[in-house]
Amino acid sequence: MRLIDLKGQTFGRLQVLERSGRKWLCQCGCGSTSIADGRDLRHGHTKSCGCLRRDPKPRAPQSIAERIKRRIDIDGNGCWNWTGFIHPNGYGCFSIGRRTTAVHRASYLEFVGPIPAGYDIDHLCRNRRCCNPAHLEAVTRAENVRRAPRPKYILKTHCVHGHPYDEANTGWRKDRPGARYCRACSVKSAFQQRKQKAA
Repeated sequence: MRLIDLKGQTFGRLQVLERSGRKWLCQCGCGSTSIADGRDLRHGHTKSCGCLRRDPKPRAPQSIAERIKRRIDIDGNGCWNWTGFIHPNGYGCFSIGRRTTAVHRASYLEFVGPIPAGYDIDHLCRNRRCCNPAHLEAVTRAENVRRAPRPKYILKTHCVHGHPYDEANTGWRKDRPGARYCRACSVKSAFQQRKQKAA
């Protein structure tokens, strides 16, 4: 087998210095030396000491608007359906820097303007995956809850123990806006808990 002399040649970042056994001693552009196979050098498989893998190619920064428009699918209703990650709650998410945010909020901020403090972004189209700014509106939490489609349990007129859901007997939970509870059942439960603690 004929030996090909590579001494003095440059392959990628590597300049061949001398033969080292069956391989070649090379000086890398980053300053370090490495041993490389001649065939890998000639065929372009080895181009550096490994520093190219450590130095990824810098990507051109994209604006939030470009990132959003790149990951949407527009349907017949004009909804910009997010094709990226969808959270289990149904809303699209993506990261800005190291922070994950809901894409519909980012879309509103980018295309409409700032969101007032304490306001939610309501989907007028009722499609949680949509991030079309024309389908989004900043509203108070109370208004957002009022507009939300009512779950089936809201149609119930009595609790599971038969107490009516009327104005006097219906309480509204502070930790879950829009969720109600039966005051009679709550009083009974609190009484039983006090009784058990006393025993």
